[in-house]
Amino acid sequence: MPGTSPRRYCCTGIYAGAERIAYDPDAPLAAFIKLAATIGVWKSAAGRAVALALVNDELLAAIDGLAGDFDTAQCEFRLRRGIEPPPPFSPSYLRGDVGAVVAYATGVQDDDLIEVRVKVNGQVYYSRAEPQLVKVQMKKK
Repeated sequence: MPGTSPRRYCCTGIYAGAERIAYDPDAPLAAFIKLAATIGVWKSAAGRAVALALVNDELLAAIDGLAGDFDTAQCEFRLRRGIEPPPPFSPSYLRGDVGAVVAYATGVQDDDLIEVRVKVNGQVYYSRAEPQLVKVQMKKK
């Protein structure tokens, strides 16, 4: 009903710790602002997916030798955060691309360092913990 306050729900039981956003149809802006802020926090905490171009000619040749059967190669990554001890590796997958082997890391935060390990044809390829640095090819005019 117009002019009435939104319903209040009991905060006991199984969902007692769950956040609730009060919604008033007569004044919805506050609820939408709170919802947008909450989604922003969730998105930030979840991180993002990053494509990683793995640069190594031998690895590229080994992956090309799989003729598209990339499931026979094992790819893993881990994210290094600050001075925390390194976490275990998480599974990733590979894709052959023009001039590179591409792996994917998920849950990446802005300051994370990324390590990658690939096992293919009995060989192990690895990286050190690398910063997320965009390389820009410069040319002289």
